[in-house]
Amino acid sequence: MFVSEKKLQFTRPLTDVEFDEWSTCTLECELNKRNVQCRWYKDTTEIYPNEHYQFEVIDKVQRLIINRLELDDTSVYGCVFRQEKTSGKLTVKELPYAFTRPLEESVTIVEKQQLTLECESNKPLKDNLAIWTRDGQVLTHNPVDGVLIKTIDKIHSLTIYECKMKDHGQYTCTIKQAETTCKVNMQEAPVEFIRPLENQTVTEGQSLRLGCVLSKDNCQVTWFKDDEELVINPDDETNRYQSTHDARSYRLEIKESKMSDAGNYTIKVEDKQQTCQVIVTEAPIDIVIPLSDKTCLEGTSEFSEFYVELNKPNINLIWKCDDEPIDFSTSKYEKTNDKTKYTLIIRNVELSDEKIYSCQVGSGGSSRVKSSAQLTVDELPPEFVLTATPMKDQECFEEQDVEFECELNKSKWKKTGQTIICKWLRNVDRELRVTAKYSIERSGPMQKLIIHNAQFEDEAEYSCSIMDKTITAKLVVKEIPVAFTQLLDDIQTIERETVVFQCETSKTHSTRTQTEIPIKWYRDRVPLVGGGRFEISKASGGKRQVLKIINASLTDSGEYVCTAGSDDIRTVANLTIGDLEVEFSQTLQDRTVLEDQTLTLECVVNRTDKPIAWFFNEQKIESGSKYDISREKNKLRLVVKNVTIDNEGQYTCRVADVKTQCKVIVDEEKVRFTERLTDVGTKEGESAKFQCSASKLTYVKAKRDIDFKWLHNGKVIDETTTVDDDNNKKYQIEFDKSSKILKLTINDVRNEDVGIITCQADDVTTVGKLLVEEIPIFFVRKPEDQILTELPNICLFECELNRPGVHIKWLHNKKELDYQKDKIEFHNTDTIYRLKLLSIDIDDQGEYVCVARDKKAQAFLKLQVPPKIDSFQTNSKLIKHDQPLIIDVMYTGWPEPSIEWNKTNNKLKSKIVRHGHVQMMIENTKRSDSGLYEVTLKNEFGQDQRNGTIEVLDRPSKPKNITVKLLDVGEVELTWEEPEDDGGSPLTGYSIEKCEERRAASWDEVCVTSFEEHKALVNRLLDGAKYRFRVSAENKYGRSEPCETTEPLLIKSPFGKS
Repeated sequence: MFVSEKKLQFTRPLTDVEFDEWSTCTLECELNKRNVQCRWYKDTTEIYPNEHYQFEVIDKVQRLIINRLELDDTSVYGCVFRQEKTSGKLTVKELPYAFTRPLEESVTIVEKQQLTLECESNKPLKDNLAIWTRDGQVLTHNPVDGVLIKTIDKIHSLTIYECKMKDHGQYTCTIKQAETTCKVNMQEAPVEFIRPLENQTVTEGQSLRLGCVLSKDNCQVTWFKDDEELVINPDDETNRYQSTHDARSYRLEIKESKMSDAGNYTIKVEDKQQTCQVIVTEAPIDIVIPLSDKTCLEGTSEFSEFYVELNKPNINLIWKCDDEPIDFSTSKYEKTNDKTKYTLIIRNVELSDEKIYSCQVGSGGSSRVKSSAQLTVDELPPEFVLTATPMKDQECFEEQDVEFECELNKSKWKKTGQTIICKWLRNVDRELRVTAKYSIERSGPMQKLIIHNAQFEDEAEYSCSIMDKTITAKLVVKEIPVAFTQLLDDIQTIERETVVFQCETSKTHSTRTQTEIPIKWYRDRVPLVGGGRFEISKASGGKRQVLKIINASLTDSGEYVCTAGSDDIRTVANLTIGDLEVEFSQTLQDRTVLEDQTLTLECVVNRTDKPIAWFFNEQKIESGSKYDISREKNKLRLVVKNVTIDNEGQYTCRVADVKTQCKVIVDEEKVRFTERLTDVGTKEGESAKFQCSASKLTYVKAKRDIDFKWLHNGKVIDETTTVDDDNNKKYQIEFDKSSKILKLTINDVRNEDVGIITCQADDVTTVGKLLVEEIPIFFVRKPEDQILTELPNICLFECELNRPGVHIKWLHNKKELDYQKDKIEFHNTDTIYRLKLLSIDIDDQGEYVCVARDKKAQAFLKLQVPPKIDSFQTNSKLIKHDQPLIIDVMYTGWPEPSIEWNKTNNKLKSKIVRHGHVQMMIENTKRSDSGLYEVTLKNEFGQDQRNGTIEVLDRPSKPKNITVKLLDVGEVELTWEEPEDDGGSPLTGYSIEKCEERRAASWDEVCVTSFEEHKALVNRLLDGAKYRFRVSAENKYGRSEPCETTEPLLIKSPFGKS
């Protein structure tokens, strides 16, 4: 048996509900099935359990619990299970702000204490902090200045860490329309000593400074000494007292204290005072200017620069030398006293007087007062001894060593024992150091300068100097004469050889005059001059002398002499020459030569005065039509003309009975073109002929024919190619073997035949160009201008040429179009060429040019599109105040239309985002921005208009015509009229407030009525008090400005006497 499942459905659906802000809301529905887990949605977004949302399932009932409702929770909520759904709208009513715990009415606080004001609202703030003011001035959160403003949930606090007198006043905390007030009263803090006076001990003559720090600035203080007020006169220069203060620091200064300044000092301010004790101690004897180190010269007759100055006169001083008392009974020492200045005099100063001198107070507690200084005695300088060994002038040959010597009156310094060192100078101003050139030696008082390897530039005055003493002598250097460092050698050789004589001199020029030393050569006492077979030269910087005899003969034998400068300086050698044998210095070499070329054989022999003969395969050769025999000096040459295979064999050259041989191989010549191709020009449709000639058709040795072929632009020509339907051949090839001529004819030449024609013989080629004179092209019909009045659209440009198959290109505003990138299509049919533009916008207008080789034709695309508004969109037709209003208008039209916005005859500004899109925006809207917004677009071809209504939602305007009627003692009746503007949102009620005249700044809310009511009773008013009343209207966007009674009302019995 089949049992069908009961259809699932909601037996009790969700219903629309309304709850107050910050309350807890429960949405409930019921299914016909138990314990089903449903899904909950807010609008179209699924929601999940959290602190804000709670789900409950009890039997068949589904519940959604929403805690702490906010205005954003207003929405349509849905419960879904499978395909079944139920929904209901939740409306959250805004709860006006009110203070559940207001500020205290008044607070009293002492200066520099911390002030904390705190209140609590009926709901937390979402957007920002509460606004705190003091006497109407807004306070800002600034921890640096000690002002801290906090809002934690519903608690609002203001903290001022260290209050000042200026912080008194009326403090108000405001949250939108609600506010609470507190009066803060400040009390001045009494003066206090932050840092008291301190006891002081000062030495006689020093300055005394007393000081303290108070809690306030600019206090009036008085100073006392031993209960007597001090007279402080800053204009009296003799007055030693000076009172100063800086901010909260107060000071008393006494210049050059005396023993009488000791006592108790008191400072008084208001009803407070502080006292300290001052003790002045007697000043001890002290040194004002101590001894200082001095220097004097040995032998000074009287030295009086040692002195000391004390702070008191007539003091008994003890003078010492190296801690031993000085004996003033001798004439060596003397002491003097001038008031507080005490001086020691030393006579006839010697080196032994260089010691430490000191002075000390004679007795009493000041005996430890002491000063000491060092006396430095400078030793007398040394002098030259000129009587025994004066320094003398010197003379030497160049490259010799020379010495200068002098003597001092002492060799060491007495004080240090160090050796006295003299300076050696050249020409007074150049000091000499120990180098490879100079040596400086000392032996006791003797001073010596050694100059090594003397040269002419060393000639100068040489001085020995010690301090300010100098002694001088001169040096003269003489020149060394020239000499032969390498002599001539005897030579034996054979004729026709080259003979070389070489010798070497010690120098080439006079070292003093720098003139060149003359060199002369002689043979058998006869002078030789360079030229012909005799070459005279120099080497190695001119020191090496060379005589070269070329192709020496028997007559060149003899005695050869070379002199330098004069005949006395010479070197001699003998030359002996013998007979020469025949010899080939360059022999014949084996050769390989191509047929039809010229063969040249060469060799070089040392003697050509002997019989010379040439042989081929042992057969003697003579000059004639085939051979050419010649000689150029020692070079012998055989030339074989137009070589053939028969000339292959052995060749010999014989001089006397000496010979040289070589083998010659003849190779076949590679094929070549004896007549090469030339460039050929013709007109389209005619024929072109190419012709060339080859040097041979076959290779004899290789026994093969040469492969000939024709190519067009690198591709082998196919003779079977035709030019028309009648099978007429495109190419015709001819080959005349007798004359070795090759021909190619190209029929019906076209422009595409232009290129390189090649004739190839094996790997040898000759090329020529085929040039074609084109038939001129021209436009039979040019493209026409196009005018479009709608967008988007398509456009077609068409032109016709006088012939088909021409490569063309299209330009737009001088830029070539590419169908792969641009929104275009190309269409060519026979002689018709078309350009199709797809999806045209304003960027496509302008000049279009068709280019066919050197011909151009142009046309223009123009847009004359009247404006058309495609869409008029706003971000919202209902806008909350202070939110932005944005209207976007999408349009087409060209030229660019003018844009005019109007709102109830008021012109507005807008901006163009891009062509086709204009935007008008008001950033912070207000109620007065509501109304009809209209935009008009115009250009010379037409106009279009669109409008829309916008309403800005805000709090209502204030109610009108409030009246008050006294009904009984403590009870009045208020009546009013509804506001002119509800702010675009229905009124939710009215708020009634009262204010007793004695509390002029404090308004208390009495009640809130529904929006239908226009009157209210106010009771529990104090008899005899005066009250003012006001009414505010409310909607979901806030509370209006209040409508307030103009005069206060006195509360009394309406039935009593006036």
